[in-house]
Amino acid sequence: MQDLNFGEIIRKLRLAKKLKLKDLAKQTELTQSLLSQIENNRAMPSIATLRRIGRVLNCSLSSFFSNEHPREKILVKKAERKSYYIPESKMRFEILSSDLKGKKMETALITMGRKSSTGELTWHHGEEMTLVVRGRVRFQINGEEYILDEGDSIYYKATMPHRLENIGEDEAVMFYAACPPNF
Repeated sequence: MQDLNFGEIIRKLRLAKKLKLKDLAKQTELTQSLLSQIENNRAMPSIATLRRIGRVLNCSLSSFFSNEHPREKILVKKAERKSYYIPESKMRFEILSSDLKGKKMETALITMGRKSSTGELTWHHGEEMTLVVRGRVRFQINGEEYILDEGDSIYYKATMPHRLENIGEDEAVMFYAACPPNF
């Protein structure tokens, strides 16, 4: 698995926009200290943080997961997957395509630690589908709760506030698809 260097990517995008770190901090409403730590790979940004940075830098989440190879790669071996770990929710996203730039759909394998959650409710443009490969999870979508066991799937409009929680005794593994890409 190939871990991504978000700090370098964010720094390049920020400098391309000719923004100082303090300007990015003000526009994202994040601290300059946190942004500095992210750019120097001393802190891992959450998805919400990447979205805030992306809005200011006028780029989608897929920009942070872009492939450096000029030729489109259509096969991704397991060991070549780009991954993103979110410590606070004990979640690992393994991107199942070589690059999300210009794609109309995003797919990922999500592994979620025991008794963990995505935290606060979130919403964004598009539609999402999740299939539980292993484990037991609870989705909260638009004020309703749904319990999914192995083999169950859920499809919903991502504009509805949603949250995910692993309620099983072990880690949960899910196949995830979104249109348009959220990363």
